Parts: sequence; C-alpha cells; structure tokens
Amino acid sequence: MITLRLGRSVVAAFFLVAAVPLFVASAFVAIYLQIWQAGVLAVLLGLVIARLGWLLFRRQRRSPDEVVVEGGAFGAAVSGPAFLTFARHSKGLWAQRGVLMVADHGGVFLPMGPSIHFLFAFLQAVFVPTLRFADVSFDVGGTSPDAMADAARRHRGFVVGPDWTWNPRGRSLHREDLDGIVALERAPDAGRMDVFRQARPMTEAELRRKVVVASLMGVAASGTLLGIGVAGSAWTGNSEILVGFASFAGLVAVAFTIAVVAIRFGEGGP
Repeated sequence: MITLRLGRSVVAAFFLVAAVPLFVASAFVAIYLQIWQAGVLAVLLGLVIARLGWLLFRRQRRSPDEVVVEGGAFGAAVSGPAFLTFARHSKGLWAQRGVLMVADHGGVFLPMGPSIHFLFAFLQAVFVPTLRFADVSFDVGGTSPDAMADAARRHRGFVVGPDWTWNPRGRSLHREDLDGIVALERAPDAGRMDVFRQARPMTEAELRRKVVVASLMGVAASGTLLGIGVAGSAWTGNSEILVGFASFAGLVAVAFTIAVVAIRFGEGGP
C-alpha cells in the first residue's frame, strides 16, 4: 500500500487551533442570541473539525509497513524504486487530477476523482484555494509492468509506457496526441524519465503559435465576461454588475498573461 500524505499534520493542527475557537464562538452566538447563520457556521466548522481529527487519529495508527509519501499542500514526490507526484491528465476539453507513479519500466496514472471540463478546472485553479488534508492511498502492489497494469485496471487509470514522450520544460508526458497530456506537479529526479522518449526542442514557429493561441483564448474569455457585464448592466440599469464582471475579466486576463509568459520563457527560454 502506498499512501500520499496530502497535508502535513502540523498544517492540520494549526487549522484546528483557529477553527476550534471560531466553532465555540459561533455555537455560543447561535444558542444564546438565536442567530441561525451562526448555527450553520458552527455546524460546518464542527464537521470540518471532526473530519480533521479523524484524519490525524488515523495517521497515528497507520501501519509501519505502509509506504508514506510526505508532501505539502500542493505536491508530493519520493526517490527510490519509484517516483510519485500529483499530476493532471488533460484530454480534449476534459481534465482529471490524479497521481503519477514512474518506475524503471514505465509509469501509471491513477485518478483521484472524475473528469471535469477544462474551463471549470481553470477557474477552480485560479480562484479556489486548494487545501489537501485527506490522505490518498493506492494498493499498487509493486513497480513491475504487470503490477502497474493491474493497478491501472483496478483504479480506472492507465499505463504510461515507454512510447510516451517526456517534455522536461513543460514537465509533461504525452503520446502522439492520442491520450492527452499528463502534467506533473513536481519535477522528477535526474534520469528518472529516461525510460520515456525525449521531446525535441520546440521550434520558434511552434512556440509563437502556442503563445498566439493562449493569447487569443485570454482575450476571448476576458471579452466574453466583459460583454456579459455590459449587457447585464444595460438590461438592469445596475452598474455594479458591470463592475463585478469587469473585475472578473481582469483577473482572467491576468491569469492568461501569466500563462503566456510561462509558455514563452518555460518552453522557449529567455
């Protein structure tokens, strides 16, 4: 059994230190002042506190034979017979978060949840903070090709074989555009990805086309949001609608600008 520890115990404990007093205060206000909103907040905080407490209790009782991969809030990696990292599989208009394990003969991608539309995934990544406290456990059974194929079948994942291409600058794996792209959250150890084909350097024309496409997507997304704001404001006569959508469009524009800069200097170099 391989367990990826998504959040450190100290982070969860620090969160509890802040959540418990807020829970007590909300419960006091709900009971003595009879404010139902405070009661709802107290119930939600109580569920969160109970969940984190149960996770911390399970960590203390974990089997010593279990391989635990320590990681911060945004990734995990381990050296040794296998490399593990959180990853994102994108295919067409859909994206899926999961775990990538790479061994000497190839790798396997194991999903952590269902696929979601890329637009929702983008908005979630930009505007929704991710705090991963729950651990994720996979019964891989070994690092041999047969064991990884069996793990892929049981966990509804797929094998990432030597016919996939590794792009170190983009920190991603792909296979002739047939199976999408697997983007890694953490960089692997030196030489770990030699089992895969190595990507050729991107030409200046390809890089320029990639930058243009990303820029057009940013302009289209920002313009659409701004247009909705203008139409909504004109229809209702409420200027706050325009301000809200304009702010949203500005944030999207900033996010796409960062993406374009990352593509330009990440793929092509300075």
